[in-house]
Amino acid sequence: VKAQRSYQFESPDRIFLEGKAFFELRDFPACMDKLETYKNNSTNKDLIQEADYMLAYIAFEQGRENAAEILEHFVDTYPDTRHRNEICFLLGSAYFAKEDYNMALYWLSESNIDLLSIEQQEVYAFRSAYALLQTGDLSASKAYFLRIQQAGSTYREAASYYVAYIDYASGDYDHAYK
Repeated sequence: VKAQRSYQFESPDRIFLEGKAFFELRDFPACMDKLETYKNNSTNKDLIQEADYMLAYIAFEQGRENAAEILEHFVDTYPDTRHRNEICFLLGSAYFAKEDYNMALYWLSESNIDLLSIEQQEVYAFRSAYALLQTGDLSASKAYFLRIQQAGSTYREAASYYVAYIDYASGDYDHAYK
């Protein structure tokens, strides 16, 4: 007796779909195996780009030492990708983790904060503010920290500390004390 097989089972892109399902479940090791296998056996350029996006994202999430290089390679390979905004945010975050604040600021500025998720927006603002502080741009840094202090949740207390620090460093002792 023959049973019907679903489209997903019959699809030549079945391995990609399985890899994407593992990606959505955050099962990155299984996802990587499926996507690498798919890339080696496929000619579908759109799905290969999606696979490369997921593999670059995984490199960042796993904190790999070469994550920034993988993300930059993705941007160079696919300059018009629909994932460019998020990849630039991830690149800024990767350089921030390496304490390369100038490169972090460059890549964060290549990302549009309004197109990120709410959680990513606060992370973007905090990393931009801290990187600006580290590069000596106190006024721009303070503006970001004030925005986080008013609307943030995760970094609200840290933002309050840094606003006070900037006030103190600028000689505004009354506001720093408050």
